[in-house]
Amino acid sequence: MSSCRENISPKTAVSAKDMLQVCREYDANQWRDPVDLEQARRQKLAALLQWADRHIPFYRARFAEAGLKHGTIIGMEAFRRIPLLRREDLAHAEENGLKTAEFSCVATRTTGTSGRKLKVWISPDYGSLSVFPLWRRALKAGGLAPQDRYLRITYLGRGVYPTVGRTLDIELRDSTEDLLAQLCANRPDAILAIPSTLEFLGLDMLGRKIEPPESLRRIFTCGEHLNGAARRLIRRAFQCDPVDQYSATEISSGIAWQCERREGYHINADNLVVEILDDRNEPVPPGREGRLVLTDLSSRPVPIIRYDIGDRASWQEHDCPCGRTLPCLSSISGREIEWIRLSSGERLTVHDIAGAFYAVPEARQFQIREKENGRIIVDVVMQEEGTGSRPLAELRRALMRTVLATGEWELNPVPRIAGELFAKRKLIVPLSKERAWGPASG
Repeated sequence: MSSCRENISPKTAVSAKDMLQVCREYDANQWRDPVDLEQARRQKLAALLQWADRHIPFYRARFAEAGLKHGTIIGMEAFRRIPLLRREDLAHAEENGLKTAEFSCVATRTTGTSGRKLKVWISPDYGSLSVFPLWRRALKAGGLAPQDRYLRITYLGRGVYPTVGRTLDIELRDSTEDLLAQLCANRPDAILAIPSTLEFLGLDMLGRKIEPPESLRRIFTCGEHLNGAARRLIRRAFQCDPVDQYSATEISSGIAWQCERREGYHINADNLVVEILDDRNEPVPPGREGRLVLTDLSSRPVPIIRYDIGDRASWQEHDCPCGRTLPCLSSISGREIEWIRLSSGERLTVHDIAGAFYAVPEARQFQIREKENGRIIVDVVMQEEGTGSRPLAELRRALMRTVLATGEWELNPVPRIAGELFAKRKLIVPLSKERAWGPASG
């Protein structure tokens, strides 16, 4: 069963006056001159590196390995000599000197979609001084007004989303029917949830011909990759085009977000250093996809410096027409490490085949599964009017133009993709977790 409660303001130990000042500064930064913004970011980066060198043995050793002198302000070329931070480093933070007993901190955990849950350490006031102001800015840019009734659909009791304005919380416990009743009863102006939850709910609404609440004007998604097929389904069911937020538990303040124009993702560049690197750890030019590496400039007491988050993205080649000066990502392709080895020896990832589904509007959802005999099953949910032979034939031809042309696979129309409302849904389901989440080579 789901429960609903209303929140008016965030819980915080920081004074309202201080938090309001931080919010105003972040709001102003999105329109700031790029040169001034970059200068301020360099100063915050220098302060972070000096603090980490002084207090964190893990980074003191890494900086020495990179040949960086104690207490110096370095340029980006020297900064890129610092070895990348990996998930394994965070997993062993209490043993490797990344977390010390000198500072108090609060532990949170990732959801475990990468194969195991990861403990992440943040300062007690991080939520008030970073998470709340930056999420507030992103939601306002996406069209959320202060007076809106804003419904957050959380799962497994995880209050992972920010409280902004008149916030209603629904914790998923059971069925879409229960959630639909809550939606109709509370008449929200806006909804925030992970795409998988909205997909399952949207399929139920379309199948039962249920209209969304008349009050609903905004849909916000976050927490997992929003692919094109999911966006189409959500838009059709809720009659709202989703505004996507890109976030991760390791970077709780949020990474990038869409404004109302939905042309790229504005980076929280006043709180992050974002790098997109190729296989040789060199920066890639705009328009070319690479691995996303992040530095959280507000991260204390366990600094996140040059963290390889495991996602792929690309820089946008043009400015957003909204006029904001924050740099933009053009696309976020999701997890780099979700893959299946085909019988031909080639590697299959979501990025290899997603375009085929986006090219066929009748395809609502999809999932790729590996069977014990090595055969690949492509499950797909089609619109009722798309269950005939033509859309499926178009989809099969589109898939044959991808890496699947070299392997053994079958297209399997299904009424719905297996999964739970409160769980994120993997698009690639390998036979073994080692193959799914281990090194993507060999």
